[in-house]
Amino acid sequence: MITITQDAANTATYQNLSTNSSAATIFTSKDVNHPMVAAFFRMQQGETLRWTYPGNEFCLILEGELHMRDTENPDQIHRLKAGDVARADKGTVATFSTPSHAKGFVVSQLSAENLDMGSLSQVADL
Repeated sequence: MITITQDAANTATYQNLSTNSSAATIFTSKDVNHPMVAAFFRMQQGETLRWTYPGNEFCLILEGELHMRDTENPDQIHRLKAGDVARADKGTVATFSTPSHAKGFVVSQLSAENLDMGSLSQVADL
C-alpha cells in the first residue's frame, strides 16, 4: 500500500516544542514490531532546544542552517545546511539552534510506547 500526502511540509499541523521550534508528525507505521514515525520540524532563531532522542533517527535538512551539539561532546558543533543528513542514536541528548531558520524532515525508529507521539513535546526536554 502506498500513501501520499500532497504538500505535507506546508499543510501539516505543527505543534510547539519551544517558543521558536515546532514539529508535525506526517506518518506513523502500523507495524508494532518495527515502529517508525516521519515528521517535519522547523526552527527560528531564538532559544536553544534540548532534545532527547526517543529512538534512532535520520534527519535531512531542507532549508536554512541547523546547529547541532551532542551533550557528550559539547565543544563540537555540527553546522547542517540544506541537503545535509544527520543520524542520532536512541538516547542521545542534543541541543539545537539556528542563526536564522531551519526546516527538516526526520524519520525515527521508536519503541512501541513512543509510537503515539500525539504531543511531540513529551520527548523534548523543555
